[in-house]
Amino acid sequence: MPSSNGIAWRSIDVVDSCLAGISSTASAAAGNHCSASWNSPALVTWRIRSRRVATCGPARADHPTDAGLLGAAWSARVTNHHCSAPRDRIPTDGQPTGVRLDGRTVFVWWGPGTDDRDCIVTRHGEPVTFDSENECWAAARDAGWDSTFAIQDPREAADVLDLEPAHAWLRGLRVAVDPVSALNLWNLTTDISQCTGRRFADRGRVREDCYAKLFAANVPWVFDVDEYRPRWAPQQLRALREVLSQAIHVVRESLAG
Repeated sequence: MPSSNGIAWRSIDVVDSCLAGISSTASAAAGNHCSASWNSPALVTWRIRSRRVATCGPARADHPTDAGLLGAAWSARVTNHHCSAPRDRIPTDGQPTGVRLDGRTVFVWWGPGTDDRDCIVTRHGEPVTFDSENECWAAARDAGWDSTFAIQDPREAADVLDLEPAHAWLRGLRVAVDPVSALNLWNLTTDISQCTGRRFADRGRVREDCYAKLFAANVPWVFDVDEYRPRWAPQQLRALREVLSQAIHVVRESLAG
């Protein structure tokens, strides 16, 4: 029986089964129709080639710029991450990225770091923020920050991570979790935590399951389906609320300017 948007419930069940297999690193043995695993070489390769998280919605396998979504979403999961001591960081290939929260948008210089993890520019362990994309570019030119994006069409606006939908869900203003906003919030907070040393407790089996579902909702083509809408168990919703609440606090504290 198809769902209201024309997606077969069987497809959703296959993805859920696959995610359960991934979380237990036993996907192949489960006999489902998904070949992905947490440590799949193909996904690690995507991570190495990656840029940043989702900005406009679910990615498509045939769209070259969508490689960034998959890789960045994976970057914090296939390698162990810990809150490290705050230190100055500069991406090896960055670009301005906007962050929208609490009715305002600030910009950071964001990209992959020397340790193959995404990072933002920090000074004395604190993120450097800018009021506009142009201000961010000007600072990058003055400081000599590397960027292959500088040769792109100057009329193309910087990506903006809209965290408002995830925040609205936490405040009870939305019924459903927005998977794009939630994944952006989770991934950004992971990067901020690594750069600043701020605590972000997002590990644990149930929380890993939550991350996997958000990931699948953003890149369903990894699981051979066109679209995936997570079905959340009560304990998963509680865990997701705890993680995203932490994340909002970390982002606010870090990007207050």
